[in-house]
Amino acid sequence: MGGKILKRQVRSVRRFFRPGGNYIISFPKCGRTWLRLMLGHYLAHQHGIESQDYLMTGELLRQPGVPQLVAYHDDKPYKRIPEELERSKTHYRKDRVLFLCRDPRDVLVSQYYSLRYRASSHGYDGALEDYVYEARGSLATIVAYYNIWADQRHNPRDFLLLRYEDMIADPAAALTRALGFFGVREVRPDLVAQAVDYASFDNMRQLEEADAFGRKTLRPTEKGDLRTYKTRKGVVGDHLEALAPRELAHVNAVVARELDPFFGYGEVSAAVPEEVG
Repeated sequence: MGGKILKRQVRSVRRFFRPGGNYIISFPKCGRTWLRLMLGHYLAHQHGIESQDYLMTGELLRQPGVPQLVAYHDDKPYKRIPEELERSKTHYRKDRVLFLCRDPRDVLVSQYYSLRYRASSHGYDGALEDYVYEARGSLATIVAYYNIWADQRHNPRDFLLLRYEDMIADPAAALTRALGFFGVREVRPDLVAQAVDYASFDNMRQLEEADAFGRKTLRPTEKGDLRTYKTRKGVVGDHLEALAPRELAHVNAVVARELDPFFGYGEVSAAVPEEVG
């Protein structure tokens, strides 16, 4: 049943795109909006397009020469327990897939705050220390989802892993890699710098405050309460401060024991959380 549902989802997305599509795939809370804004800003200015559609939801994608990009939470993993996840990614065999990931421990914390303070329905009313052990959409699902994509990464025609932590360390380099992967030639450093500035955490916070995108999913639920913001923190290592010692030991053990080393998160983190520049 899960496979049939997934195929319908993929077909519904692909109705508007040619075979050989370009996909940005991630679990929620991995920096997808940030990456989309950087890509959209760069492409609009590269092509001289008067557009504020930096999220690349339609207008910009219809312009000649702009790569057709689909940002997509493949298989809606946040709604599933690990056993319900689709195991095969052969339906992407003609496509380019950029898989955007983030330390599962930070994804866990960010997803909790989103469900607890931002979700209008199907949220989570419990405490963070309880959510850690939830089977549906929590750490077990995140790790299983990552592992499936690590195992299946050879199925797409082209595959690129981009980590949230690398985006924070050098957003210009990360954006340049993504543009090159999607076929953009002669990437201009000046436009990359402008895109990085536009999509900086501080500016994204201001855009959210001003409801610049006119979207419920991109505005705070309650102004002034940072727990309700999409731009809540934007840090590396948030789990170190958010989790109590028992839960921190648990998530570290799960990641070290179960997560595919392909992602590079197996080590026990001990760094001070690092803010987005």
